[in-house]
Amino acid sequence: MRGKHILVVDDEEKLVNMMNFLLVKNGYTVSTALDGNDAFNKVKSADEKGESIDLIVTDIVMPEMTGFELVDEIQKAGLTMKILAISGKLEKGSDADLADKGFNGYLSKPFGPMQLVEEIKEIMRGKELSQKTSSA
Repeated sequence: MRGKHILVVDDEEKLVNMMNFLLVKNGYTVSTALDGNDAFNKVKSADEKGESIDLIVTDIVMPEMTGFELVDEIQKAGLTMKILAISGKLEKGSDADLADKGFNGYLSKPFGPMQLVEEIKEIMRGKELSQKTSSA
């Protein structure tokens, strides 16, 4: 899946830097944002330039604009892309809610580097969140 463009969004700068390093090392093109507003502006800018963002890896709980609000704004703008949610603050059983809101996958913080890479590979192959969970 070399060359795919991933936008990493999290208000924890150290985590963003770690994910950026890891994903670039695995052959992805990476952009980063420290909040949902900046992320949405980068998505709009890429679209206006005819560039694609293949996947967004976004924290759910962030100040200014949450991951849920980011996805809502992307959908309102008529844009579609794969989205991986990451959070340490979601309750169990939220997988169905995430799938309903347009997320393709979910990782609970803290997660290991290989968990992130493998989850991204699965999502890029077309697996959906609802396919990876048992019953909600």
